[in-house]
Amino acid sequence: STWGQNIRFIPMTLRFLFVVLLGIPAAHSTQFSFLQVKHPFTKTISALTAQFSPSVPAKGAEHDIVLASPPHGCSPLKESVNGSIVLAYRGNCTFIEKAQYALAAGAYALVIVNTEDKIQEMSGEYPSNITDRIYCVMIGQSDGEKIVKRLSESPSGFLWTPSRSYSAMVMLWIMAVATVWGGSLWASHTIPSTRQSSSETKEPADEETEDMSVDITRNAAIAFVVFASLALVLLFFFMKYLIFVVIGAFAIGSVSAVHQCGTAALRSLGKRSTFLNRQVQIPSVGPCSIAALLMLPVAFGVSIWFVVCRNEPIAWIPQDAMGICLCMFFLKTFRFPNAKVSSILLCLAFFYDIFWVFLSPYLFRGKSVMVEVATGGGTHEAIPMLLRIPQLCQTCSPALLGLGDIVLPGLFVSYMRSFDVAMRAPLLRGYFLLNVCGYGIGLLITYAALFAMGVGQPALLYLVPCTLGITCLVAAVRGHFTKMWSGDVGNETPEDLRGTLLQQP
Repeated sequence: STWGQNIRFIPMTLRFLFVVLLGIPAAHSTQFSFLQVKHPFTKTISALTAQFSPSVPAKGAEHDIVLASPPHGCSPLKESVNGSIVLAYRGNCTFIEKAQYALAAGAYALVIVNTEDKIQEMSGEYPSNITDRIYCVMIGQSDGEKIVKRLSESPSGFLWTPSRSYSAMVMLWIMAVATVWGGSLWASHTIPSTRQSSSETKEPADEETEDMSVDITRNAAIAFVVFASLALVLLFFFMKYLIFVVIGAFAIGSVSAVHQCGTAALRSLGKRSTFLNRQVQIPSVGPCSIAALLMLPVAFGVSIWFVVCRNEPIAWIPQDAMGICLCMFFLKTFRFPNAKVSSILLCLAFFYDIFWVFLSPYLFRGKSVMVEVATGGGTHEAIPMLLRIPQLCQTCSPALLGLGDIVLPGLFVSYMRSFDVAMRAPLLRGYFLLNVCGYGIGLLITYAALFAMGVGQPALLYLVPCTLGITCLVAAVRGHFTKMWSGDVGNETPEDLRGTLLQQP
């Protein structure tokens, strides 16, 4: 056996697990805010806005800060707090109940003092009488105690939210589009020869980066959505146990993905280098290239780096590197055989996103299953199956994008690339560039909706129409829809292309 076969130790069952987990997009963005104490001391306190709270304004008016009576705020407040910012200790009842009692007493905002210095996002049922009428945030224990100790001096302050930074969004957009572009080109480099013209020759396959491609069937597309839904429900109920299984699977699988992507990159950059392509014999393993050998410690190192520092601010660097490599790996390994199967999967994923983000609260006691899973379900851990870029503002929410929001549309873009290759279409007149542009536009629309609505958006809601929808319309106009739908391409002659938009100028 070759070294490439030995390093690719992930079995197909684990790869399928990854595909299922790709159904967990980053459907939620955390909103950071601040409690600015003005009297009797000046202090800016970091806070985290509840999921059921309206967005805190950029600059609010000054209000008195009072302690709830009783202090936990779990029964009707005994004193009037009209127009005040109410402090309440965490515990004894739900966050929603605290908010309801504070709202009934006329509070302007509710500030929950946590039982530790860390702060976490509060979730709960979404009654209509709360979501638009009272701000609700959490602060750390030590910050809350500082205010409580000075209550006799009638403290006052206001809530505010830092202005948005678009730099992280721009970087995330570039990374996502570049991953879809690069992964599709890598996949088309290894498309089966039966899909190529007989007059074209395919480059020799790279033994250490070439992998058996898997065509996604109609049944597999349906099964994907079913198993992804089951995985979501299991994670929702057993998050504190399964979160570590997810992190472990992500770390282990990324070793193979980073190794394959890195090896392919080295061998591509060093095509003229006899050193990188030189084969060496490893006892009990087999032959391997110098490039593959060099990438082995890198692949393990990146994965270990992520596991060790996954809760640190710098963790986004190895996490994004691993995420991009996983996306590239999936785009190369899994393929749509035709537009019919891709339409089935993308349409099901489209409604899958809508159901688990917006409709699941009606079935799961007001909680959005997708949001709960994407935010870690209160475990202080986070689902790693996403790309994230921190904002320049250290307290601002990072920009997030789930790997499924890259891979699922990316698989369709990759199919369009193979379709163009089979049809011998030039770049500007084919469907690949059209879909890459559509994907980029879909992400921009997602960001616009995020800013307009103030809550996280399921990206597939916008990406599917901008890729699959536009492609089907254009293919119907050009007369290629039947071939695209069936995948019956590869034997076209110049006469077949004459009079179509794919014809060479």
